[in-house]
Amino acid sequence: MDKQLEMNPVSKMFFGNILAWMTKGAPLYWKLRGTPKEIEVFVKVLKTSKQFQEELVNPGATIDSVMEILNQRSAAKAEFKQVTGKEWPL
Repeated sequence: MDKQLEMNPVSKMFFGNILAWMTKGAPLYWKLRGTPKEIEVFVKVLKTSKQFQEELVNPGATIDSVMEILNQRSAAKAEFKQVTGKEWPL
């Protein structure tokens, strides 16, 4: 059975801030705790998710460029799940 991230009020606020950062460039002011590998995969999936969102609204984007970033994001999500045992919620 897949483990899902618990979405309590703090989790909702955290991921809401991440979405604001990804879509509007809002600053992030969160301290993260975890092993170095957990932090590494978190940052990787966060960056690829943002790159994907940016490419979707890029007027010069092509199907190939969008698919390349989508594949990178999918690989980062899989690595996140492998390391944390949880699905990336975004």
